[in-house]
Amino acid sequence: MKNLKSSIILGAATGYSPDKVEIFLESLSCSRYTGKVVLFINYNQYKDYCEYYSKKDYEFELEFSLSKIGILSSTKKISKNLKKIIKILSGIIVSLEPRLKKDFIYFLGLPHVSRFFDYYEYLLLKSNDQDIMLTDTRDVVVQKNPFESNLDGLYLGMEDSRILIGHDDFHIKWISDVYGKKYLQSIGAKKICCAGVTLGDHTSVMSYLEEMITEFMSLPYYKMVRSNYDQGIHNKLLYSGNFKNINCCDPLKSIISTVGLVPRNEIILNENNQVLDVDGSVSTIIHQYDRHRDIEKIFIEKYLN
Repeated sequence: MKNLKSSIILGAATGYSPDKVEIFLESLSCSRYTGKVVLFINYNQYKDYCEYYSKKDYEFELEFSLSKIGILSSTKKISKNLKKIIKILSGIIVSLEPRLKKDFIYFLGLPHVSRFFDYYEYLLLKSNDQDIMLTDTRDVVVQKNPFESNLDGLYLGMEDSRILIGHDDFHIKWISDVYGKKYLQSIGAKKICCAGVTLGDHTSVMSYLEEMITEFMSLPYYKMVRSNYDQGIHNKLLYSGNFKNINCCDPLKSIISTVGLVPRNEIILNENNQVLDVDGSVSTIIHQYDRHRDIEKIFIEKYLN
């Protein structure tokens, strides 16, 4: 039997109170995951997170990594108009000093975008013989250890194929704002790929992060700090062939099940309140379960009580 590589899970929790990620962590514990979990949080969250999880006895190693993303977008002491002015002024500075672009995107952009810088910088210092999961933390449940076998390539979570890019208002806005309506039309008939959960071996994940960050840096600065365009960019790079050795994971048929757009009557739970794949086996990763309120209630009862 081939030896399993070490594994690490990275998730952004900036702006979330500790209880908002508890279901995610409890589900990992129930799945018997024994690797490492790193949550990126802001400095003002650190004490609360340490206190909240100090009495937990997880088999996995839990680390809190301090991040400075989302400071501007999350603070309530600055009005929306002032935040807009700050971003406009920062754009002028970047036009005069382009070398500051990356730092300003990191500090002033939304966490959806800035988290990619945190992930990349963290992994640069780690072993290249690892399997990695990049994940949302508020709406993800892990029912089976996602690293039961070594990963090969990049695993991307696809959404239900009955709703395509050109049929979804969010993707219409994200992609047309960044790349224009003509490009949107060229991929409008493609399936939506969700940027919330991504897995792979170290080489594949680092290549993915490099592609995302390179694209961030190539786009106009103000667009990168204006909105959460990460998923629009993620889909553009996928359908432009920038991601290599990919495994597209359809919901309830693969390691990643992004179920937000899946009709509720097609999501089957067993007697242990586990979501099942279409073949009757227990699904591994469930994302966007909170789009179905009864499933959210079931998971709250299952993991928190």
